[in-house]
Amino acid sequence: MIARCIAALALALAGGGMALAQPASLYPDALLAARQPGYLSGLQGNLSDVVWQHLSAEERAALSGLRLRLEPRLAEDEPFGFRAQGAEVVLSTASLVFLDDLAAAAAWLSVNGYELSTLTDYMVMLRRWTAADGPPPAPRTALCIPPDALDAPRVAERAQQMFDELAMFVLLHEVGHVLHRDRPDVAPAQSRDQEEAADRFALDVLARLNVAPLGLAVLFPAMAYFQEIPAAAASDTAWGEMVARHTHPLSPARLRAAALHLAGGGHGFAPGGPPGSPPGSPPGSPPGSA
Repeated sequence: MIARCIAALALALAGGGMALAQPASLYPDALLAARQPGYLSGLQGNLSDVVWQHLSAEERAALSGLRLRLEPRLAEDEPFGFRAQGAEVVLSTASLVFLDDLAAAAAWLSVNGYELSTLTDYMVMLRRWTAADGPPPAPRTALCIPPDALDAPRVAERAQQMFDELAMFVLLHEVGHVLHRDRPDVAPAQSRDQEEAADRFALDVLARLNVAPLGLAVLFPAMAYFQEIPAAAASDTAWGEMVARHTHPLSPARLRAAALHLAGGGHGFAPGGPPGSPPGSPPGSPPGSA
């Protein structure tokens, strides 16, 4: 079964074209409407009941006006539609479903002894899928993950853990942008600095929660296939314009910075252990939702 799926991916990869398909069309509106309330409730609960308790007094003060909002899609940013706009974090439900599917696919492939490189094949296919090919397939469909894959307890547990890690990192990364008062309309070098600082904040808070960010091994490689490369630009100016179109530029420097921060920050992740003690003074009031 997997062999047939990989062969289908290879045929898709052999195609070409200039008009790329819109990843925002991966999921139907009805599915997004059904999933959005659960995602919002879970994320808001984690933010107010867990994360807020582990922020310093200074961080809580700076984030006192923080709001969380979910939209069905953020078309220009899919399949990684996550933004910070002023004091508001805006997440795409379609992108959360995409992360959920990636986690389920990775869990099923791993538990059943398959290589995770097929996820890479899928991302390459999705990046090169053309509008002429019609709507692109979602991860679990393209990789022929069985519809009942999550009925297996080991698969379900691993998929849920990975999705929780991915969603928490994405949420905290955007909260980091709010905390630092980052602006989207900056030069590429400053944009990279902002991304690295938001990563550091997310990783620091995850460490306080004793949540090991193992899901980044899926998230960052997937994001990499939606990044432009300097060789594709005609000039430095054109390269700057290409980078500016990405709300979360992923560069080798950003990946190295995240790895070095994890390795050198003294992070003692203890999966399954109790959350770390909150720094600073006793927690204040949690942020509200829109």
